[in-house]
Amino acid sequence: MKECLIKLDTRYRDCSLLRSNRTPLSSIYSQHSHSEFIDLRMHATLLGGMQQEEHQGQKIESTGIALDTLLRFAKDNWDEIQDKTTKDVCEHFIKARTGGRKVSFAELCRTDMPEYRFGEANIFVSHAWGCMFLDVLNAVEQTLQNRPTPDGGWFLWIDVFVVNQHTNISDFRFWSQGFCKVLERVGSALIVLSPWDSPVWTSRAWCLYEYHVAVSRRIAFEFAFAEDEKRKFVQHLATNGNNFLELASRIEMRNASAYSKHDEQSIKVAVESEVGFARLDELVVGALREFCAKLADEGAGGGCSLSETESKELLFHAGCLQSDVGNYERSLALLDKYLAYASGKHGEGHVRVADTQHNIANVLRRQGKFAEALDMYRTSLAAKLAAGLGADSASAADTKVGMGNVLCAMGKPREALEYYEEALATKAKIAGPNDASLADVLTNMGMVFDGLGQLGKAVYHYKRALAIKVASAGASHVSVAAAHVGIGGVCEQLGDLDGALASYR
Repeated sequence: MKECLIKLDTRYRDCSLLRSNRTPLSSIYSQHSHSEFIDLRMHATLLGGMQQEEHQGQKIESTGIALDTLLRFAKDNWDEIQDKTTKDVCEHFIKARTGGRKVSFAELCRTDMPEYRFGEANIFVSHAWGCMFLDVLNAVEQTLQNRPTPDGGWFLWIDVFVVNQHTNISDFRFWSQGFCKVLERVGSALIVLSPWDSPVWTSRAWCLYEYHVAVSRRIAFEFAFAEDEKRKFVQHLATNGNNFLELASRIEMRNASAYSKHDEQSIKVAVESEVGFARLDELVVGALREFCAKLADEGAGGGCSLSETESKELLFHAGCLQSDVGNYERSLALLDKYLAYASGKHGEGHVRVADTQHNIANVLRRQGKFAEALDMYRTSLAAKLAAGLGADSASAADTKVGMGNVLCAMGKPREALEYYEEALATKAKIAGPNDASLADVLTNMGMVFDGLGQLGKAVYHYKRALAIKVASAGASHVSVAAAHVGIGGVCEQLGDLDGALASYR
């Protein structure tokens, strides 16, 4: 009874601390299990102590700067802001202008520069302060040009203009809840990515947190490149493939940073308790993938200034991206066009033709057209051999994995195993026995052995896959969780309930 009372007293104390906003989230989080902390936050919120919008006389308002005013601001102050980041503009211009009265730029303009228009914001601009300010401005202006202009025009919630930059409030909950309220009131967000080949936004904790808020509250959002950045992206995609998505796939909220270490720690605690790092990473990468697919499709349709060769090559990459986001019919249309182009230019026994056939087979497999997919994989493999790649090449191994996947889906697991084993041996020989490329093959083999009732072999392959995934992606990655589930299922069949429970946990 005494222990129960002590526990209740501790919960009451920590709930009160959450409501009071006097104690860092990380301090309270460290004293409770994940589920207990979520429960505490829920109760604190319901009691109303975490919903304040005003603190020490300061309030985060949903005021926005008019788009025409923002453009005029840039023109009026061109010499001072060109080649400057948003942080530089804030530190050396906004703060300098508002320092005498210690107010926001919006508030200063109401009395000192009435020609600068401000009003209720209708678009929230999420951007990294490390970006070049004019790149952000160009991305916003050019993106909004393609939207119907609302009555009265566009009013942009951009923090450097509408938030008092002289406040000394360090309470993360004041800022995070204020931003949440603004996002909800505004109802639409524009996320600026710059530069195109390594967007600062993807590594900043506040930016990723704003994305989490938008998604969790079902707020409409759109990614934005400036037109010049978009053209460079599409050109690079046509000639070099999608390195941008390779970068995006390495996004880790756990490693994101903020100028304030206190904010960074608080954001990470909030994200981990509300959605989890791995899930947020997955959501961001998925959204960026759809954005890239959209840009590639626009480029393939003549939406960017590309050479004829670039336009043709873009068909391949755009087709692959459309498949990645589930637009299979559009993917096949683009890949079929590229296959006709590549076959006419290079002949049937060429690597580009074989690669295109392989990707068409991938799409057919995802559509459930297994017989057609298997035929196309065989055609691709024959083309790869004719092109001189060799049966023991990494490319041939990838096609054999695809054939194994189709045969599994067709109910032919033993035939699938033959292709998996050949592919595994090739990949291990080329890249080593612990390379990340082996993990998916091992997982597939584990599933086949599981289905055949060969549980010992299933566990062996699942555990090998798990070790590789942990080493390459980290213990918290979503693919690692899937491997644990596979092992748990086999342990359960073997009667090892403790082992199954450990894996599921």
